Amino acid sequence: MIGDQTDIKKEYLILAKEVWDQIEKKIDAKAAQLVIAIGGESGSGKTILASALKITGEERNKNAAVLHQDDYFKLPPETNHNARLQDINAVGKNEVHLDLMQEHTASFKNGVSSIIKPLVDYKKNSFIEESINFEEVEILILEGTYVLGLHQINCKIFIDRNFLQTKKNRMARNRDHQDEFVEKVLSIEHEIIKKYKGEADIIVDDQYKIYHP
Repeated sequence: MIGDQTDIKKEYLILAKEVWDQIEKKIDAKAAQLVIAIGGESGSGKTILASALKITGEERNKNAAVLHQDDYFKLPPETNHNARLQDINAVGKNEVHLDLMQEHTASFKNGVSSIIKPLVDYKKNSFIEESINFEEVEILILEGTYVLGLHQINCKIFIDRNFLQTKKNRMARNRDHQDEFVEKVLSIEHEIIKKYKGEADIIVDDQYKIYHP
């Protein structure tokens, strides 16, 4: 993602280390082609936690790559917002190339050496392409609102903060529109995303604490 600033707070680095401890207890963290997915609502901290997991994972000699769901939207951000204004029923999983994200996850699992993926540029409201080399990557981290619905995932993490709790974070990053219409969009997404909570292996609350389903 181009144009998205990620400020990793100390709390997230501490949380990431605790998450790694839980992952190592729950699954074989030494297994080849390990896939971790982080889901939750807009502004809940998915991107930051993914970055923190990558950093703290590398401290444990685990090379990781991250796939961001925002890169897989069918339309660039401003165009997608305008499409929603035309038809709010467009909001949901069909806005995203989840099939391509699944394909890239499968490629990693199957030992493919590299992929070509989309990369969103927020400021230019466009997509370009980038190559991701998987040759030295042991762990793939997926993050996004709907990624917990994908397959071939070893560990699912759900950040349990709804769109009302995340309003301050969303305003601080100053990336999206902030108005009554967007709140309606987030309410629709909330109804979809909350169903993934029951599928999670690890749940993170709004105080950066882990609890279990």
